Amino acid sequence: MKKVLLLVITIATFGTLKAQDGLYAGAQFGYYLVGMSNGPATLSNASNTNAYTHFKGKYSTKEGLSVGYGILSFLAVQAELNFATLGQASTGNYGSSTLTRDINLNYVEIPIFLKLRTPGEAMHYYFMIGPQFNFLSSASITDPANVNISDAKSHFNSTDMGLTFDTGAELQIEKIMINLGLRGYYGFSDPNVTAFQLANTSGAYSSSHNFAVGLSLGAHYNF
Repeated sequence: MKKVLLLVITIATFGTLKAQDGLYAGAQFGYYLVGMSNGPATLSNASNTNAYTHFKGKYSTKEGLSVGYGILSFLAVQAELNFATLGQASTGNYGSSTLTRDINLNYVEIPIFLKLRTPGEAMHYYFMIGPQFNFLSSASITDPANVNISDAKSHFNSTDMGLTFDTGAELQIEKIMINLGLRGYYGFSDPNVTAFQLANTSGAYSSSHNFAVGLSLGAHYNF
């Protein structure tokens, strides 16, 4: 009897998510704090003097399309095609002036998520995690102490791979699903090419890694 009751409760619980089984597609927009962790190459100028030694908050947006498939009521896979700007801003003293160096790395991003969802008919919570593959489309460097480079792709590797996650809440209205979550990304590879892996003021270099954290807003249609 207990087993039968448990089965009934389980079916009733996960049956409330039936509207999200199957194929869904939509779009998303994000606003993020971005930077490079352990990034001496981004902190020094070409002659390794007057180093940019202080990180400055750099904010960026991301927009793209997504498609997913609900395998079970609580389990789905989701892939996205996003256009995003990563990079870093840093400040340093140049004579009596304080200058800001700004690096913009424009990527085409392809994250592939495994998505878990809690029960809920109208509102529920989700957690997504998976690998992300970034392809550099353009890059620029604004460096008042040296020279501005409008096309700086040769300074950076063409690809970047890392881990991304997204967690938040979803609102289901008929076949429309709206989500708001906290999303983060950390790159495993060094975006700087070998020739521009510059030492810091201590004469050492440690790998840079792209990172981003911020809010993600999305809307999807369940087919």
